[in-house]
Amino acid sequence: MNIDASPVALSVEGAADYLLGHGFIDAAAILDGGLSITAVARRNRNLIVQGGDRRGFVLKQPEPAAPAGNRNSIAVEARFYLGLRDNKHGDLASLVPRCIAFDPDSALLVIEYLHEHQTLAARFGYIEPEHLPIALWRRVGAAVAAVHESSYPAAGHHDDEQRSAPAAFGAHQPPPIWLQTATSAALTLLGAVQSSVAICEGITASAQRWRDDAFIHGDMRLDNILYAPEDLRLIDWELCQRGDSTWDVASVIADLIVLWLHGAHPHGAARVEPTLDTGSWSVYQAAIRSLWYGYSASREGGRRPPTDKLAGYAAVRLVQTAFEWAAVSADRLPFAFTLLQVAENILIDPHKAATQLLAITAPDLGGR
Repeated sequence: MNIDASPVALSVEGAADYLLGHGFIDAAAILDGGLSITAVARRNRNLIVQGGDRRGFVLKQPEPAAPAGNRNSIAVEARFYLGLRDNKHGDLASLVPRCIAFDPDSALLVIEYLHEHQTLAARFGYIEPEHLPIALWRRVGAAVAAVHESSYPAAGHHDDEQRSAPAAFGAHQPPPIWLQTATSAALTLLGAVQSSVAICEGITASAQRWRDDAFIHGDMRLDNILYAPEDLRLIDWELCQRGDSTWDVASVIADLIVLWLHGAHPHGAARVEPTLDTGSWSVYQAAIRSLWYGYSASREGGRRPPTDKLAGYAAVRLVQTAFEWAAVSADRLPFAFTLLQVAENILIDPHKAATQLLAITAPDLGGR
């Protein structure tokens, strides 16, 4: 469903009028006082609307001053949702919320809000390691594999999307425009990255292994995986494209490493060597193995990337995450350095990191 007219930029105050005007809610939803509208700080302007009847919406739109790329990325996400409506991609459609509407003129995307779900980051980001449910990560691995096994995109969808490696693979050589807008903390972190031969050479070597082998989510992270006890959904498809399936799997692994490090060093620690027994690392290793097995067992013929490539990509994602932390404030720089150090250790010897740090090998799938 395309909408012919909508506000240039929605506010919390204007969202109810917008939904009412387009027939998504009725006047009773407003008059009975059961309607709540909350702004959520993410890359774009996100408004979560919840009604007393438990029907809800996510309204997603670029900030007015955002660069054109934000508007384009929402258009990519909308094309993805709309492309699922031909009923040829049932397995993939079951993994995403329902798209309600898209207005291309104002780049406004309306998606159903799932009341019973939380992001994996919100649900498991602050629990004790021993309470991390290991079996869940096999389900996550299977969900990621379902994206890569899908026949999407259909002909005509995303054919013009860029298929090169993500910007993270150029983190050691950022473009001039990045240097003009980077925070002082990010510039400090860049200096550390460029002074590390292992990181620079490791990122370059990983970029050279990029292959266009599947349809990928492109920004797989715990914030983009919704969890309910009997259900998983994947959100924020702005970076979806044909690309290297290893990137999606490695991105989830990198976030599990971040969970471990954040629990071990909640206030950050620059240049401190994390030990493998810190923060019950063996629990996170088990989660990574569960993810890896669930992914491998769900790929046709057990297809999976080489473990050293997977480790290298996870390190690249850690470098990206370090820059994301540094961009928030200088107070987060110590933890960003911790992420950078782990990434460096992985990139020194990805083969060794895969077996000793991540504790993954090519699984025996004979009994699957």
